[in-house]
Amino acid sequence: MPLLRQMKRIGPYIVLMFIALGLYAIADRIIYTPIPGQIGPDVWPKIVLSLLMIVCVAGIARKLMTDPASQSDQSWMEAEQPDSEPVAQGEDHPRIVMIVLAGTVAYLLLLETGGFFLCTLVYTAFVMWCGGVRRPLVIGGLALSISVFFTFTFMKIVFVALPIGSEPFSYVSLGVMKLLGIH
Repeated sequence: MPLLRQMKRIGPYIVLMFIALGLYAIADRIIYTPIPGQIGPDVWPKIVLSLLMIVCVAGIARKLMTDPASQSDQSWMEAEQPDSEPVAQGEDHPRIVMIVLAGTVAYLLLLETGGFFLCTLVYTAFVMWCGGVRRPLVIGGLALSISVFFTFTFMKIVFVALPIGSEPFSYVSLGVMKLLGIH
């Protein structure tokens, strides 16, 4: 395979890799006063950029190991699902997008009143319902899991102070924090 064709296939991954390396170097120069028992502000950008670099390496390897002549013009997602039907012409996706966008604005406006945990629980369930999930146990279980996961991650691992809401909603937030061992 000609070198130019290979470079066209892996070029975007290489460019993204160099951008990630440059941003990693910038994150490595973040100056801060370390606080015992807490991670610094440079850790999360470095983790995300490291994961991005791993994805780039995997993408380069995948492109180098596959023969472009054997692939059709379809995207990799379409190639995996050849029997999928195209979206029907009459579906109203812009309306759904606007409804979810309005829900997102409401979520952001109600965070201070309802608290992060409860608002995230309701918002996640709302987005799943708008996305077509109609099984209440699945929606409830996933919404609860996602809310607990993000509450724990942000408050216990990343040390971000999230809104607990005003009474009576704050009682729920404080109870969840107590159950998760967040002080």
